[in-house]
Order: sequence, then C-alpha cells, then structure tokens
Amino acid sequence: MFLVIVVAFVAIAFFLTNKFSKKSYAGKSNIEIGNEGEDKVAELLDYVTYTNGYRVFNDILLFGGTNKSVQIDHVVVGRSGIYLIETKNYKGRICAMEGDKWYQIPNVKANPVEFYSPEKQGLYHMYMLANAIGLKNKKDCH
Repeated sequence: MFLVIVVAFVAIAFFLTNKFSKKSYAGKSNIEIGNEGEDKVAELLDYVTYTNGYRVFNDILLFGGTNKSVQIDHVVVGRSGIYLIETKNYKGRICAMEGDKWYQIPNVKANPVEFYSPEKQGLYHMYMLANAIGLKNKKDCH
C-alpha cells in the first residue's frame, strides 16, 4: 500500500512539473512570457477554487482618475474576502529592495534586471479596486 501511495505521489509530481514548468522562452517577448505565466496561474486558480465556492476573474482592467489605469492579473472573490494576485513569470534570483525597485538575476553570469516592486504594485491595485467597487473605508483593505 505504501508503495502505491509513493508511486502515485511521484506520478502526480511528475505530471504537475511537466504541465506547469517553464518551457523554453527563447525568442519570446517579455509580454508573451508574462502572459504564459498568467495563464498557468489562472488555470491553477480555477482548479483550486472551483469546488470551494470562490470566483476567479482574470486580467481585470480598471480606469480611474486622469489617464490612470491598472491591469490586475487575478481577482479571487469568496466568503472570506477579495484577493488580488499579481503574477510574475521570472526565473533566477529575485532581490527585494526597500522602495519601488526590485531586481531579478536570471543566472550567475547575468546582470541584475530592475523591475517595479510587486508589493507596491499590489497596494496600488488594491486601492484602485476599492475605489472601483465604492469601498469608502480603505482601512478595510489589507
């Protein structure tokens, strides 16, 4: 019985690794790579939330203020709240810095690549969504 469980676990791990592992991104733009990552996360969220009474909304575009817009990768709505998920499809080492700048080091020979803090991006998305749904008290946002 133990062997059957181990074999089943290995088979599931192999399936998930092959299904959701990074494919070769040679010749693809950063937008294409990012979209592939968002699609993988959307598929996983649909699978996980389907039987739990949650709804998933992907690729939400919100407009607010003068020429301000945000694109939210995933919004999960359920009994316990509304969750915003920002997807990054990076490989290598990620260095979180104070402030707005983070760095990706794709491999040991590569120079660091700067990108905007997902934490700051998430906070901005949260307040834009709160405004869009008419939430007056921003203290309810975490």
